[in-house]
Amino acid sequence: MANVEPGQGCFVYYLFEDYSREQTEITKKATNRLREFGKRFGNDAAFFAPDEDCLTRISDELRSTFTQAWWELSGKLPGLMVARSQLIDFKPGDEFLYLPIGKTEADMELSFKRLSEVLLEVRALRHVPPKLQRPPSFIDAVWDRVTIEPSFFGLKLRLKSPKRN
Repeated sequence: MANVEPGQGCFVYYLFEDYSREQTEITKKATNRLREFGKRFGNDAAFFAPDEDCLTRISDELRSTFTQAWWELSGKLPGLMVARSQLIDFKPGDEFLYLPIGKTEADMELSFKRLSEVLLEVRALRHVPPKLQRPPSFIDAVWDRVTIEPSFFGLKLRLKSPKRN
């Protein structure tokens, strides 16, 4: 598992079962789609797909590192795992979103559509401009220094004593 530059909004991993023949074709298509998403979303997300030369090693590493999660996903693969942290930093109990790809292209399209929605939300949250604070006006400054209290003749205005450090 690789260590990635910090600053990514989220991490998207393509998970699969390397021994499944039927997942081989869908894996090629999903890998191409992930490539497209990488170009589209840039630094808002990091995308990871298996290298065909290392399928068994990657699968073994995932299985040994994420034993509990791996067994929960058994039979639901292939799919896309969206996490806030890298797999190298992932701990049991960390939250993640799993989008099963299914066995047909229509299923895959639905998963990638949902992934697109999630990544657009991540992008929007990452790029929210900070709220600008306007300087206090004269009226605000006066209002902060005055208290209104009931009195024998109605209401009485009192100045608050200045705060000292």
